[in-house]
Amino acid sequence: MIQTKKLHWADKLGIINATLCIIHCLSLPILLSIGVNFLSNPLFAFAFIFVTFISIYNSTKGKNSRSVSKYLWVAFTGFVISTLFEEHSVLLEYGMYFFSIGIILGHIYNVKACLKHS
Repeated sequence: MIQTKKLHWADKLGIINATLCIIHCLSLPILLSIGVNFLSNPLFAFAFIFVTFISIYNSTKGKNSRSVSKYLWVAFTGFVISTLFEEHSVLLEYGMYFFSIGIILGHIYNVKACLKHS
């Protein structure tokens, strides 16, 4: 039971982090236009990447479906590539949204799978 609670906490962290990332990316142009410049600092991107890594690592190290684990790690890899190279292509900018939504869905599915097996 303790392992399940840890997984749920990591999944909740991943869902919240990916949601905040989407909100950050969508609101950044508006906030920059009114003079809120500190949010464009690259440290925000690295913070999102770091928290995403921690949440996926903790979510996938338990006893859960291998397909969910693979899905989350593929979504994480796509998220990292899209985030680090977003300035080179508009497609990568949209990739950040796509992979963030994928991470959210992966964590939701992982919670459901863990509840089903416990």
